[in-house]
Amino acid sequence: MNNIHHAHLYGTRTSKYGWLQGYDVLSTDWQVINPQAPFYLLIPQNTDLLGEYQQGWKITEVMPVNVLGFQSHRDHFAIDFDREKLKQRIADMRDGTISDNEYAKKCDVHDNRDWKIREVRQKIRSRSNWEEDFIKCSYRPFDNRPCCFSHVAMDFPRRELLDHVSGRENLCLNTIRQTKSETWQHSIISDSPAPAVYVEIKDGSNVFPLYLYPDRNDITQERRPNFSPELLKDLTAKLGLGQV
Repeated sequence: MNNIHHAHLYGTRTSKYGWLQGYDVLSTDWQVINPQAPFYLLIPQNTDLLGEYQQGWKITEVMPVNVLGFQSHRDHFAIDFDREKLKQRIADMRDGTISDNEYAKKCDVHDNRDWKIREVRQKIRSRSNWEEDFIKCSYRPFDNRPCCFSHVAMDFPRRELLDHVSGRENLCLNTIRQTKSETWQHSIISDSPAPAVYVEIKDGSNVFPLYLYPDRNDITQERRPNFSPELLKDLTAKLGLGQV
């Protein structure tokens, strides 16, 4: 069986060039590594506590309904400090006396793969309840702003957030699944939809709603916790609470 060898080289480009001129494959101080399933990370790792670590629950297994935070791709248009200015901007989309080109220039918006001005203007003109889309969003930590939370203004408001968070009474765990930071300190609770860059600008953050709501037209069902049955069964057994 062939071994996998690993070596780190840190520094500026100039220092790396200098090091590479003085060393080769044979003279490099390699470290033999043994990547572990299922990720097979090709870096040195301390696996002494790996077995204990793997006995824990993944957050995606604890709260199975989760999604990357919303992405408007035009924050200056979909989000504002002033609710009335935002509302007027969207109301102008319904104004047939304003051409698509005039509107695009006025609001500095442009067509892309997922969003077409002509199509979204037609969509909002056909909606009688378009004002329901104006809600509070958790734009940044401790920075809540009015937004137009719909496909009319955003490329990806996310179906999970539209169904369970927008206009609902809910709490959401916002956290990241990777980070380039040296320490992990990346979790915060919000009570409204949050964007993909909510927790950290460089790495996308996922939203885990505490409650799941039934269809808005279904008045016979109540909200339920977003916890997996397997987790609840495991906790019940370990706490000696009997069956749930």
